[in-house]
Amino acid sequence: MKNQAFFAYTVLVCALLLASPTLFVFFSWLSPQWQTWQHIVDNLLTDYFINTFALALGVGVFTAIAGTLAAWFVSQFEFHGRKVMQWCLLLPLAIPAYINAYTYSGMLDYFGVVQTLTRELFGSSSWVPEIQSLPGAIFVMSLVLFPYVYALALVAFSQLPQSHYEVAKNHGKTEGQFFVKIALPLAFPAIFAGAMLSIMEAFAEYGVVDYFGVPTLTTGVFKVWFGMGDRLAAAQLSALMVSFILFLLLLEHYARRKQKLFSNKVLKSISRRPISKTSTALGVYMFLISLLALAFVFPVTQLLYWAYLSILAQIDYELLSLLLNSFKVAIVAACAVTLLCVFMSALARFLNRSTTNLGIKIVSLGYAFPGAVIAVGAMIVLSTMDRQINVFTQWLFEDKVGLILSGSLFALIFAYVVRFATVGLQYVQSGYLTISPHMEEAAQSLGKSKMQIFTKVHIPILSPTLAAATLVVFVDVLKELPATLILRPFNFNTLSVKTYELASDERLTDASVPALLIILIGLIPVVLIGRNKIIDA
Repeated sequence: MKNQAFFAYTVLVCALLLASPTLFVFFSWLSPQWQTWQHIVDNLLTDYFINTFALALGVGVFTAIAGTLAAWFVSQFEFHGRKVMQWCLLLPLAIPAYINAYTYSGMLDYFGVVQTLTRELFGSSSWVPEIQSLPGAIFVMSLVLFPYVYALALVAFSQLPQSHYEVAKNHGKTEGQFFVKIALPLAFPAIFAGAMLSIMEAFAEYGVVDYFGVPTLTTGVFKVWFGMGDRLAAAQLSALMVSFILFLLLLEHYARRKQKLFSNKVLKSISRRPISKTSTALGVYMFLISLLALAFVFPVTQLLYWAYLSILAQIDYELLSLLLNSFKVAIVAACAVTLLCVFMSALARFLNRSTTNLGIKIVSLGYAFPGAVIAVGAMIVLSTMDRQINVFTQWLFEDKVGLILSGSLFALIFAYVVRFATVGLQYVQSGYLTISPHMEEAAQSLGKSKMQIFTKVHIPILSPTLAAATLVVFVDVLKELPATLILRPFNFNTLSVKTYELASDERLTDASVPALLIILIGLIPVVLIGRNKIIDA
């Protein structure tokens, strides 16, 4: 029992350590920075609030409409190319929103392909909208976030019972009436959950709004920290932003709770129907193809063209260094996340105590916090630890060791682990659901210890899940921008940071090669999802 209590509290201590950056963000309000806050309230806060909520609302509405309609057409109707389109609509997930912003800016600026063509064809390009604006930010972010809604709605629509459709048809309901009055209400919890995920991503986004010059709460954190030099006020602004995100997380959790009411197994799911009218079929094709083109084909094609123009100049030692740096931190962080999640999940499985379950829940909150917020909290925590370490070494050796935590790659890896541990836990715990307790009982009856059960039973069964978890976290780390910008050591660049720096200098052609590398690597888990038919409709 003593060993069980020790391991249970070990899990809780690990969870609290990972939660320390976000806890310190909230504790920062114990020392309010009144002078800085007076300036923020008088000059900045109103714009931050209006733009942040407008961005989140716009992204939520756009992704809900686009994702729901795409899922409805793909799940309910049979047409040529449906299976390919079904998983192709997931491809935009591989494009980070900030890369989409850079690409569309280049396409739509005065010398870009769109305005050049319109001037040649119509003699004027004045009607082309200004992309570097709040509506432009909503547009480019929604294009890469609508798959959140699409994936969840696709599953929900695919589980609709055939009997519902037959009853509706017997009562003379049209396809549109069936969708609005029956299918949409039943799938609403899934659609709402997907929209909430998109909204939380909009709250957390930094690269898009910074490049487009739209002041939001996220850019405010950077401005207060690096522009005003007030780390505590930046943490307090982060706490304010996180409060809204936690509220959204509660709404998303409530939607998922209601979703269970409509996920009961049915004898026969609804069958796909051919599209009766040629005009309707043409409209469906145009909608799906336009959505895929805008979200994936156009930006990737533009990046490929830019890369063709600059690839010879870009392939050099610096690009190799960027690749190595990116892979180094991504591999270390991904392996650390996977090992941590296996350790915590295995102890929770063996012990089944409230302490371990609480630790799992605490760690699971990390992904809800933006990278910028976690970076702020991690810097405060680690710099505090560095000061105490230097006090100790000064007393013991009469010398200081310097910033061994906050000034090194450790800070960056720590922030990645805090941010993406939730992703690893989701995969590992889903893998544990496939392991029957009877297998463990059989091993115990043969005299096997818990360590032997873990190594001989759990690990072989979990190995595909662990590989998938490591891959997904690896890709997420590779794309992460705000935490990397804040915590990277001096003169240490990654693909995401280099892309951001080149685009900020308006060197979009040069930014295309590192951007394409990020997208190509990000395509790996998306293709695996499509091949494994995880969301097969």
